[in-house]
Amino acid sequence: MRAELNAAANDDPLTTINRATPLAGWKTVRHVTFVIIAVASLAAHSVAAAEALTTDARPLTTVIVDGASAYAPTQLFAAYRDQLGRPVTRDGARAIASALAERYTADGFVKPEVRVDDSLAARGILRVHVHEAQVTNVVIEGDAGRQLAALERIAAKLEGTRPLRQDDVPHTLRDMRAISGLSVNASTRRDVAVRNAFELVVKTDFSPVDGIVRMNNRGTDQVGPHFLLGQLFVNGLLGGQDKVGLIFASATDPDEYLGGGLYLDAPLGDGGTRASSLLFRSHSAPNEAPVNFNDEYTRDRATFKLSHPLRQSTALTLTVSGGLESDDLAIERDGAIIREDRLRIAETGLRATFRSA
Repeated sequence: MRAELNAAANDDPLTTINRATPLAGWKTVRHVTFVIIAVASLAAHSVAAAEALTTDARPLTTVIVDGASAYAPTQLFAAYRDQLGRPVTRDGARAIASALAERYTADGFVKPEVRVDDSLAARGILRVHVHEAQVTNVVIEGDAGRQLAALERIAAKLEGTRPLRQDDVPHTLRDMRAISGLSVNASTRRDVAVRNAFELVVKTDFSPVDGIVRMNNRGTDQVGPHFLLGQLFVNGLLGGQDKVGLIFASATDPDEYLGGGLYLDAPLGDGGTRASSLLFRSHSAPNEAPVNFNDEYTRDRATFKLSHPLRQSTALTLTVSGGLESDDLAIERDGAIIREDRLRIAETGLRATFRSA
Protein backbone atom coordinates (compact mmCIF):
# COMPACT_ATOMS: atom_id res chain seq x y z
CA MET A 1 0.00 0.00 0.00
CA ARG A 2 1.25 3.49 -0.85
CA ALA A 3 -0.14 6.62 0.74
CA GLU A 4 0.63 10.21 -0.18
CA LEU A 5 -0.09 12.82 2.46
CA ASN A 6 0.24 16.49 1.64
CA ALA A 7 0.85 18.59 4.73
CA ALA A 8 -0.17 21.69 2.83
CA ALA A 9 -3.50 20.35 1.54
CA ASN A 10 -5.47 23.21 3.04
CA ASP A 11 -2.85 25.88 2.49
CA ASP A 12 -1.92 26.46 -1.14
CA PRO A 13 1.77 27.52 -1.30
CA LEU A 14 0.83 29.89 -4.12
CA THR A 15 -1.42 31.73 -1.69
CA THR A 16 1.37 31.67 0.86
CA ILE A 17 3.76 33.39 -1.57
CA ASN A 18 1.20 36.04 -2.41
CA ARG A 19 0.57 36.69 1.25
CA ALA A 20 4.24 37.11 1.92
CA THR A 21 4.33 39.49 -1.02
CA PRO A 22 8.64 39.96 -9.35
CA LEU A 23 14.78 35.60 -16.68
CA ALA A 24 16.55 32.88 -16.71
CA GLY A 25 16.41 29.22 -17.61
CA TRP A 26 15.90 26.37 -15.28
CA LYS A 27 18.22 26.20 -12.32
CA THR A 28 19.74 22.97 -11.11
CA VAL A 29 18.87 22.46 -7.46
CA ARG A 30 20.53 20.25 -4.99
CA HIS A 31 18.68 17.48 -3.21
CA VAL A 32 19.64 16.36 0.21
CA THR A 33 18.68 12.91 1.41
CA PHE A 34 19.39 11.58 4.80
CA VAL A 35 18.41 8.56 6.84
CA ILE A 36 17.89 8.40 10.55
CA ILE A 37 17.70 4.91 11.98
CA ALA A 38 16.53 4.80 15.54
CA VAL A 39 16.16 1.87 17.86
CA ALA A 40 12.50 1.60 18.80
CA SER A 41 11.51 1.74 22.40
CA LEU A 42 10.88 -1.62 24.02
CA ALA A 43 7.73 -0.25 25.64
CA ALA A 44 4.50 -1.22 23.87
CA HIS A 45 2.18 1.46 22.47
CA SER A 46 -1.47 0.69 21.96
CA VAL A 47 -2.86 1.90 18.61
CA ALA A 48 -6.21 1.02 17.13
CA ALA A 49 -5.93 -1.65 14.47
CA ALA A 50 -8.05 0.39 12.06
CA GLU A 51 -5.34 3.12 11.97
CA ALA A 52 -2.51 0.77 11.02
CA LEU A 53 -1.14 0.95 7.50
CA THR A 54 -0.17 -2.73 7.58
CA THR A 55 -1.94 -5.74 8.99
CA ASP A 56 0.92 -6.66 11.30
CA ALA A 57 1.27 -3.01 12.48
CA ARG A 58 5.06 -3.01 12.62
CA PRO A 59 6.54 -0.32 14.87
CA LEU A 60 8.27 2.61 13.18
CA THR A 61 12.04 2.24 13.37
CA THR A 62 13.34 4.29 10.44
CA VAL A 63 12.40 7.61 8.84
CA ILE A 64 14.03 8.65 5.56
CA VAL A 65 13.69 12.38 4.76
CA ASP A 66 14.47 13.40 1.20
CA GLY A 67 14.73 16.95 -0.21
CA ALA A 68 15.13 18.93 3.03
CA SER A 69 18.09 21.08 2.01
CA ALA A 70 17.50 23.68 4.73
CA TYR A 71 18.37 21.43 7.66
CA ALA A 72 20.93 18.94 8.86
CA PRO A 73 19.60 15.44 9.72
CA THR A 74 19.74 16.00 13.46
CA GLN A 75 17.71 19.20 13.20
CA LEU A 76 14.64 17.31 11.97
CA PHE A 77 14.76 14.45 14.48
CA ALA A 78 12.22 16.20 16.74
CA ALA A 79 9.63 16.11 13.93
CA TYR A 80 9.25 12.31 14.15
CA ARG A 81 10.82 11.40 17.49
CA ASP A 82 7.45 10.80 19.18
CA GLN A 83 6.39 8.34 16.45
CA LEU A 84 9.40 6.03 16.78
CA GLY A 85 8.49 2.71 18.34
CA ARG A 86 4.81 3.11 17.58
CA PRO A 87 2.93 1.17 14.91
CA VAL A 88 3.01 2.90 11.52
CA THR A 89 -0.37 4.61 11.12
CA ARG A 90 -1.89 7.24 8.88
CA ASP A 91 -2.32 9.59 11.82
CA GLY A 92 1.32 9.16 12.74
CA ALA A 93 2.41 9.84 9.16
CA ARG A 94 0.27 12.98 9.06
CA ALA A 95 1.80 14.15 12.33
CA ILE A 96 5.31 13.77 10.91
CA ALA A 97 4.39 15.65 7.72
CA SER A 98 2.75 18.46 9.68
CA ALA A 99 5.70 18.78 12.07
CA LEU A 100 8.16 19.06 9.17
CA ALA A 101 6.06 21.72 7.43
CA GLU A 102 5.64 23.69 10.67
CA ARG A 103 9.41 23.67 11.22
CA TYR A 104 9.87 25.43 7.88
CA THR A 105 7.22 28.10 8.47
CA ALA A 106 8.41 28.76 12.03
CA ASP A 107 11.89 29.51 10.66
CA GLY A 108 10.55 31.98 8.07
CA PHE A 109 10.40 29.70 5.02
CA VAL A 110 7.43 29.33 2.68
CA LYS A 111 5.46 26.21 3.59
CA PRO A 112 6.75 23.14 1.73
CA GLU A 113 4.76 20.27 0.29
CA VAL A 114 5.40 17.09 2.27
CA ARG A 115 4.57 13.66 0.82
CA VAL A 116 4.79 10.42 2.79
CA ASP A 117 5.63 7.14 1.02
CA ASP A 118 4.52 4.11 3.07
CA SER A 119 5.57 1.42 0.60
CA LEU A 120 8.06 0.10 3.20
CA ALA A 121 5.72 0.44 6.17
CA ALA A 122 5.62 -3.34 6.61
CA ARG A 123 9.31 -3.15 7.50
CA GLY A 124 8.82 -0.22 9.89
CA ILE A 125 10.19 2.36 7.44
CA LEU A 126 8.62 5.62 6.25
CA ARG A 127 10.08 7.72 3.45
CA VAL A 128 9.20 11.42 3.56
CA HIS A 129 9.64 13.61 0.47
CA VAL A 130 9.94 17.36 1.16
CA HIS A 131 9.28 19.61 -1.83
CA GLU A 132 10.66 23.00 -0.83
CA ALA A 133 9.07 26.12 -2.29
CA GLN A 134 11.10 27.93 -4.92
CA VAL A 135 10.83 30.46 -7.74
CA THR A 136 12.30 28.79 -10.80
CA ASN A 137 11.85 31.65 -13.23
CA VAL A 138 11.23 35.40 -13.20
CA VAL A 139 9.47 36.58 -16.34
CA ILE A 140 9.88 40.29 -17.10
CA GLU A 141 7.24 41.79 -19.35
CA GLY A 142 6.68 45.33 -20.56
CA ASP A 143 9.03 48.26 -21.03
CA ALA A 144 12.08 48.14 -18.74
CA GLY A 145 13.97 50.85 -20.62
CA ARG A 146 17.67 50.97 -19.79
CA GLN A 147 17.05 49.06 -16.56
CA LEU A 148 16.57 45.55 -18.00
CA ALA A 149 20.06 44.42 -16.96
CA ALA A 150 19.47 45.69 -13.42
CA LEU A 151 16.16 43.81 -13.25
CA GLU A 152 17.81 40.61 -14.45
CA ARG A 153 20.49 40.85 -11.75
CA ILE A 154 17.84 41.23 -9.06
CA ALA A 155 15.79 38.37 -10.54
CA ALA A 156 18.81 36.05 -10.65
CA LYS A 157 19.20 36.31 -6.87
CA LEU A 158 15.62 35.12 -6.36
CA GLU A 159 15.93 32.29 -8.87
CA GLY A 160 18.99 30.99 -7.04
CA THR A 161 17.23 30.88 -3.66
CA ARG A 162 16.04 27.52 -2.29
CA PRO A 163 14.16 27.02 -0.10
CA LEU A 164 12.17 30.22 -0.53
CA ARG A 165 11.78 32.48 2.48
CA GLN A 166 8.58 34.38 3.16
CA ASP A 167 10.42 37.70 2.70
CA ASP A 168 12.29 36.80 -0.51
CA VAL A 169 9.61 37.86 -3.00
CA PRO A 170 8.78 41.14 -1.17
CA HIS A 171 12.51 41.96 -1.00
CA THR A 172 12.89 41.31 -4.73
CA LEU A 173 9.94 43.54 -5.59
CA ARG A 174 11.20 46.26 -3.24
CA ASP A 175 14.60 46.26 -4.95
CA MET A 176 12.97 46.47 -8.37
CA ARG A 177 10.68 49.31 -7.36
CA ALA A 178 13.64 51.23 -5.98
CA ILE A 179 14.92 51.69 -9.55
CA SER A 180 14.27 55.29 -10.58
CA GLY A 181 11.47 55.76 -13.10
CA LEU A 182 10.33 52.12 -12.97
CA SER A 183 6.84 51.00 -11.97
CA VAL A 184 6.42 47.30 -11.15
CA ASN A 185 3.40 45.01 -10.83
CA ALA A 186 3.83 41.32 -10.09
CA SER A 187 1.86 38.08 -9.96
CA THR A 188 2.72 34.40 -9.49
CA ARG A 189 1.82 31.27 -11.40
CA ARG A 190 2.69 27.63 -10.87
CA ASP A 191 5.60 26.01 -12.65
CA VAL A 192 3.99 22.84 -13.97
CA ALA A 193 7.38 21.19 -14.55
CA VAL A 194 8.59 21.37 -10.92
CA ARG A 195 6.61 20.46 -7.83
CA ASN A 196 5.88 23.32 -5.41
CA ALA A 197 7.66 25.74 -7.73
CA PHE A 198 6.44 29.03 -9.13
CA GLU A 199 7.17 31.63 -11.75
CA LEU A 200 7.12 35.31 -10.85
CA VAL A 201 5.66 37.45 -13.63
CA VAL A 202 6.86 41.06 -13.43
CA LYS A 203 5.15 43.71 -15.55
CA THR A 204 7.19 46.89 -15.83
CA ASP A 205 6.81 50.38 -17.24
CA PHE A 206 9.80 52.72 -17.44
CA SER A 207 9.52 56.51 -17.56
CA PRO A 208 12.79 58.23 -18.55
CA VAL A 209 11.51 61.60 -17.33
CA ASP A 210 9.09 62.44 -14.55
CA GLY A 211 8.10 65.59 -12.76
CA ILE A 212 5.54 67.32 -10.63
CA VAL A 213 4.20 70.87 -10.26
CA ARG A 214 2.30 72.05 -7.17
CA MET A 215 0.80 75.31 -5.96
CA ASN A 216 -0.11 76.40 -2.44
CA ASN A 217 -1.12 79.52 -0.52
CA ARG A 218 1.42 79.29 2.27
CA GLY A 219 2.88 82.70 1.51
CA THR A 220 2.29 86.01 3.28
CA ASP A 221 1.34 89.52 2.27
CA GLN A 222 5.05 90.33 2.02
CA VAL A 223 6.05 87.17 0.09
CA GLY A 224 3.42 85.45 -1.98
CA PRO A 225 0.72 84.81 -1.07
CA HIS A 226 0.86 81.89 -3.54
CA PHE A 227 3.83 79.65 -4.31
CA LEU A 228 4.58 77.51 -7.34
CA LEU A 229 6.79 74.46 -6.65
CA GLY A 230 8.17 72.10 -9.27
CA GLN A 231 10.47 69.13 -9.78
CA LEU A 232 11.79 67.63 -13.01
CA PHE A 233 13.89 64.44 -12.98
CA VAL A 234 15.74 62.39 -15.58
CA ASN A 235 15.99 58.71 -14.63
CA GLY A 236 19.09 56.69 -15.44
CA LEU A 237 20.92 59.63 -17.00
CA LEU A 238 24.27 58.32 -15.72
CA GLY A 239 23.55 54.81 -16.97
CA GLY A 240 22.44 53.26 -13.69
CA GLN A 241 19.70 53.49 -11.08
CA ASP A 242 20.29 57.21 -10.60
CA LYS A 243 17.99 60.21 -10.64
CA VAL A 244 19.16 63.69 -11.67
CA GLY A 245 16.83 66.64 -11.59
CA LEU A 246 15.98 70.29 -11.15
CA ILE A 247 13.97 71.81 -8.29
CA PHE A 248 12.42 75.27 -8.42
CA ALA A 249 10.11 77.48 -6.35
CA SER A 250 8.59 80.88 -7.03
CA ALA A 251 6.19 83.28 -5.36
CA THR A 252 3.37 84.92 -7.29
CA ASP A 253 5.81 87.77 -7.91
CA PRO A 254 9.25 86.20 -8.63
CA ASP A 255 10.94 89.33 -7.24
CA GLU A 256 9.53 88.46 -3.83
CA TYR A 257 10.89 84.88 -3.92
CA LEU A 258 12.64 82.76 -6.53
CA GLY A 259 14.78 79.68 -5.99
CA GLY A 260 16.22 76.78 -7.92
CA GLY A 261 18.61 73.91 -7.48
CA LEU A 262 20.09 70.64 -8.65
CA TYR A 263 19.30 67.24 -7.09
CA LEU A 264 21.12 63.90 -7.46
CA ASP A 265 20.22 60.50 -6.03
CA ALA A 266 22.16 57.31 -6.80
CA PRO A 267 22.91 53.87 -5.31
CA LEU A 268 26.32 52.99 -3.88
CA GLY A 269 27.04 49.31 -4.46
CA ASP A 270 24.53 46.46 -4.30
CA GLY A 271 23.83 46.53 -0.55
CA GLY A 272 20.98 49.03 -0.67
CA THR A 273 23.06 52.08 0.29
CA ARG A 274 22.00 55.28 -1.45
CA ALA A 275 23.53 58.75 -1.63
CA SER A 276 21.73 62.00 -2.35
CA SER A 277 22.90 65.57 -2.81
CA LEU A 278 21.14 68.92 -3.17
CA LEU A 279 22.44 72.34 -4.24
CA PHE A 280 19.86 75.13 -3.86
CA ARG A 281 20.01 78.92 -4.13
CA SER A 282 17.18 81.36 -3.45
CA HIS A 283 16.66 85.13 -3.53
CA SER A 284 13.90 87.00 -1.73
CA ALA A 285 12.95 90.69 -1.61
CA PRO A 286 9.84 90.97 0.57
CA ASN A 287 7.36 93.72 -0.26
CA GLU A 288 6.95 95.10 3.24
CA ALA A 289 4.29 97.59 4.35
CA PRO A 290 3.80 100.28 5.42
CA VAL A 291 7.58 100.85 5.14
CA ASN A 292 9.63 98.82 2.68
CA PHE A 293 13.28 98.63 3.78
CA ASN A 294 14.42 97.12 0.48
CA ASP A 295 15.95 94.12 2.29
CA GLU A 296 17.18 91.28 0.09
CA TYR A 297 17.77 87.74 1.34
CA THR A 298 20.18 85.44 -0.48
CA ARG A 299 20.45 81.85 0.71
CA ASP A 300 22.80 79.09 -0.45
CA ARG A 301 22.19 75.56 0.76
CA ALA A 302 24.10 72.32 0.08
CA THR A 303 23.32 68.88 1.53
CA PHE A 304 24.82 65.41 1.25
CA LYS A 305 23.09 62.37 2.76
CA LEU A 306 23.64 58.61 2.97
CA SER A 307 21.10 55.94 3.89
CA HIS A 308 21.49 52.19 4.42
CA PRO A 309 18.86 49.54 5.25
CA LEU A 310 19.74 47.54 8.36
CA ARG A 311 16.73 45.26 8.14
CA GLN A 312 13.98 44.76 5.60
CA SER A 313 11.12 42.36 6.28
CA THR A 314 7.37 42.24 5.81
CA ALA A 315 6.88 43.40 9.41
CA LEU A 316 9.79 45.80 9.98
CA THR A 317 12.05 48.06 7.94
CA LEU A 318 15.00 49.62 9.75
CA THR A 319 17.15 52.26 8.01
CA VAL A 320 20.11 54.26 9.30
CA SER A 321 21.04 57.60 7.74
CA GLY A 322 23.54 60.40 8.10
CA GLY A 323 24.34 63.65 6.40
CA LEU A 324 26.12 66.98 6.22
CA GLU A 325 24.55 70.36 5.46
CA SER A 326 25.86 73.83 4.69
CA ASP A 327 23.43 76.76 4.99
CA ASP A 328 24.57 80.33 4.26
CA LEU A 329 22.27 83.35 4.56
CA ALA A 330 23.14 86.94 3.64
CA ILE A 331 20.83 89.95 4.17
CA GLU A 332 21.50 93.14 2.21
CA ARG A 333 19.97 96.59 2.59
CA ASP A 334 20.66 99.24 -0.02
CA GLY A 335 23.63 97.22 -1.29
CA ALA A 336 25.28 96.70 2.11
CA ILE A 337 25.36 93.39 3.98
CA ILE A 338 23.71 93.86 7.36
CA ARG A 339 23.71 90.20 8.46
CA GLU A 340 25.40 86.91 7.62
CA ASP A 341 24.64 83.44 8.97
CA ARG A 342 26.78 80.41 8.20
CA LEU A 343 25.53 77.09 9.53
CA ARG A 344 27.34 73.75 9.30
CA ILE A 345 25.18 70.81 10.36
CA ALA A 346 25.89 67.10 10.86
CA GLU A 347 22.97 64.75 11.41
CA THR A 348 22.29 61.06 11.89
CA GLY A 349 19.06 59.16 12.26
CA LEU A 350 17.39 55.78 12.59
CA ARG A 351 14.06 55.17 10.92
CA ALA A 352 11.75 52.25 11.68
CA THR A 353 8.65 51.33 9.69
CA PHE A 354 6.22 48.77 11.09
CA ARG A 355 3.61 46.91 9.07
CA SER A 356 0.79 44.85 10.48
CA ALA A 357 0.56 41.24 9.38
